[in-house]
Amino acid sequence: MLLSLPRAWVPQFVLYSCEAIEHLLQQPKSLLSEISGKDALEILAPGKSVIVRSSVLDESIWERGTFLSVPLLDLNSKTTHDRLRDAIQKVKENAGERKVAIVLQEFVHPQFHGEFGNLLRISKTRDHWQVSSVSVSGAETEGRLNTQRDISADELNGLSPYIRPSDPRSFGAIAAWVNSVLLQQSHCRVNLEWVFGARGFFIVQIDEETEDLFGVNPFQVRIPKVHAGEVSNGKVIKPATPESKKTWDKLAVLEELWTVNEGNIPLLFFLLPDDIYAGDEEFVESLTREFLETVGPDDIIIRTSIRRGSEKLTNLPKSEGLTPSEAARWCIEQAMNLQTEFGLDCSEFCFVTHRLIPARASAWALARPDSPEVEIHVNWGFADALQYYPYDIIDVHVPTKNISYTPQYKSHCILPKPDGSWQTSRVKNEVARSQCASISEAREIAGRSLEIARRLGKPVHIMWFVGCVTSGGDTFHVPWYWTHVEDEQPNPERPALQSFPIKSRDDLCGIRDRVATRGRVALELAPIDVNLMRDNQFLEEAAAACRELDVPIILRGSTLAHAYYQLQKAGCTVIASSARQAKRTRSIAPMGKLIRDKVPEKIKKSEEAAWTQEMPNKQVLSFLVGKLVEELLEFRRAQNPQEQRAELADALEVLLSLMKRADLSFEEVSKEADKKREKAGGFEQGVILFETSIGGKKSEDRSYSVVPVSSGAYGIDVPYTFFGFGRFDGFSRVELPAINMDAQIKLKNDRLSIQLVSRSEQLDFDFEDE
Repeated sequence: MLLSLPRAWVPQFVLYSCEAIEHLLQQPKSLLSEISGKDALEILAPGKSVIVRSSVLDESIWERGTFLSVPLLDLNSKTTHDRLRDAIQKVKENAGERKVAIVLQEFVHPQFHGEFGNLLRISKTRDHWQVSSVSVSGAETEGRLNTQRDISADELNGLSPYIRPSDPRSFGAIAAWVNSVLLQQSHCRVNLEWVFGARGFFIVQIDEETEDLFGVNPFQVRIPKVHAGEVSNGKVIKPATPESKKTWDKLAVLEELWTVNEGNIPLLFFLLPDDIYAGDEEFVESLTREFLETVGPDDIIIRTSIRRGSEKLTNLPKSEGLTPSEAARWCIEQAMNLQTEFGLDCSEFCFVTHRLIPARASAWALARPDSPEVEIHVNWGFADALQYYPYDIIDVHVPTKNISYTPQYKSHCILPKPDGSWQTSRVKNEVARSQCASISEAREIAGRSLEIARRLGKPVHIMWFVGCVTSGGDTFHVPWYWTHVEDEQPNPERPALQSFPIKSRDDLCGIRDRVATRGRVALELAPIDVNLMRDNQFLEEAAAACRELDVPIILRGSTLAHAYYQLQKAGCTVIASSARQAKRTRSIAPMGKLIRDKVPEKIKKSEEAAWTQEMPNKQVLSFLVGKLVEELLEFRRAQNPQEQRAELADALEVLLSLMKRADLSFEEVSKEADKKREKAGGFEQGVILFETSIGGKKSEDRSYSVVPVSSGAYGIDVPYTFFGFGRFDGFSRVELPAINMDAQIKLKNDRLSIQLVSRSEQLDFDFEDE
């Protein structure tokens, strides 16, 4: 797509097709003579530097960074031929069987480099862009901007006058050109790579984001119904008993997280290590039969449980979906492993087993018995992904059901494969910002989590399976596990850091040499292998590297999940990049209005704080006048006779209070109303007086007496009738041409909102006065 950009915006480059490259490599001795043309000769001149970039046929944005680019610095006539041939050969070999063209591009020595794009992962609207910048010292900055009102950059001149590399806002003119020119009448998004050097600012690569054909749409994944098993007793495998629930932590949850009256309680079994014999094939066959007859024929999950009351150990061995034979051998192997690798005695652990509980999503909930607010972190699929990958954040005020939902771009989730194993799956780009849980689901999980915290009498983190399905097709949620809440640590601000992704153990190898020559850096944990996510040793190795290098760890996973707290316990500075800096639940809601006498007590019962004050009589009269207008506006919005009756009752209550404050009785006011009615009539006929005059001519437009109008160069007249005609869901606009401004007037339930807007900056709102 470089050819679609203005030439002044890109370094000099030459594109060679797949066929041309094949021909050049077959004639290596004539390579330079075959690469001809004015641009090519200038790029390859002695003393210049070039970069050999791949242009792979049908390359998608999801493959960004997969294919090779080779810089060739300080060319000279003696070595250019061989260096160029080797670079082209490397680029072609790196592409494998894919057809690859070559871009020879002038190399710009960067003082800064980075990317900016309007990809779907950034926002649902393409006017929102994200800019990242890395200085030559490795300092990294990142920011976002809205380009809806930016003016496009000039195509005929370079971009340097617009750009300040560390200021994302300065990219607005380029982004505006991309949206209004390059992407006009197109639904796609783009990501652009840029460099800023001594010669100025250039775009060096542009990738188009097309339909995502490789990601998984979690909404389309079929959720199997939960297995409805029956309690049965084996020789080794036994169902949970009252005694075992008091002994083992993962059986204790049946009493801690559930009440006897609740339905859909999981069916759990347990095995004691003393009953498991290693090296006996006859025992393996016997245990296999027990798993088949007791637990089921497939999707067998086995977890390690420790004694209730012991210090909770995280990421203990846990299986994926197993067959009976695999389950028998897993128990034998892990019984030995827990003794040798974890140093546990047979009396300190047991295995808890059950059929897989399929769920659409998993969540961690933080609930405190002394707080009505519950925080929930949720992602699709299995809960292990919450340790390392982004998630939605939901805050719920349980008594009022007030909810704040912060959906984030969830790049990955963990889903089951047909063979029962689990795999990390990239979420389809188009749905990655969608909500994992519904509002009603979040409220139910929050309410039950708070009940559990108060029943246990301590702050807790509770793991949930969200969106399970019964055999009858009903949806339910399963509280599965809980841990104590650790001391809350402040989330450090993310400074200008260059991050090094750690996706496997191989990435940890040699990390010391890779970061030694860089500036301020951080390790970013993002393992792909599901087993690595549950591997305590991997976390310990990452923590050791972090401490040795004295660098922080960036963790995109939940601050409620195990990995976050384990890294903190290991002495690491953990930057939770997906965490918010502040909660978004309603903290302070300004009111400033008169309320009924019993409302403060009701607010207190809903566990909200209220700041109230009794006012002197003179000030109360002023508040009552405002309250009367508020109640009459609510009458305007009433949808049916029942609502109208209720709102008029409120208005009458205000009038009665006004009478009392003025030392007037209802009878006195009613008699005065009768006198006025007899003298001037009532309002039954609906007669509207627009204007009066003595010998004057009638106005053609009488709306000035009903809707807001300008009054002189700088004034606005808002008649009282506007409270009856003004729209609740849109602005009335009054033009003030003398100051090139418009006043946008909006009627709200309890106030009149007036906003002055520059006429050149307005959006095109269609408005028609009623």
